Amino acid sequence: MTSKEIHNMINAQINAELWSAYLYLSMSLCAESIGHNGISTWLYVQSCEEVDHSRILQRYLLAQGQEVKFSSIDDVPTHWSTPLDIMQSALKQERNITKCIHDIMQKAQAEYDYATSNLMSWFINEQSEEENTCQKIIQQYENASNTPCAIMQIDRDLGSRKYHPLQFKFPET
Repeated sequence: MTSKEIHNMINAQINAELWSAYLYLSMSLCAESIGHNGISTWLYVQSCEEVDHSRILQRYLLAQGQEVKFSSIDDVPTHWSTPLDIMQSALKQERNITKCIHDIMQKAQAEYDYATSNLMSWFINEQSEEENTCQKIIQQYENASNTPCAIMQIDRDLGSRKYHPLQFKFPET
């Protein structure tokens, strides 16, 4: 069983992941409204993954005999001017999430909570991948230098992303 403080931190992270899902959904709709259907698809899939991340944390707390507590979700921004603006905001959010995950890991290690540390190791790897992906997309948009054909190609490439639910297995309890 996790400590009360770690339990509270994980509940806060569940809600942060759900807020991220709302943010990515808002970004997806904004991108679609300005004619960038490819990045809209990419962002929608990202929204689904954030819900999956929340679900992993929810199931972890349940497996630990802890209660999952949902909080109100604050409003999310609804407008960005360009796909580059969207991806810069996405990277900022991923960095915020990474910091929260690191804080949970640090607390778990201080308390010798190996189960939580193990779970947070998975999230740290996931966050590294997500930040790296956002940075690569930002670099593509920056390299495109507002060249319409290049931006269209980036959008087309991003639109090929498919949603694959995360397959995260917990040990039997």
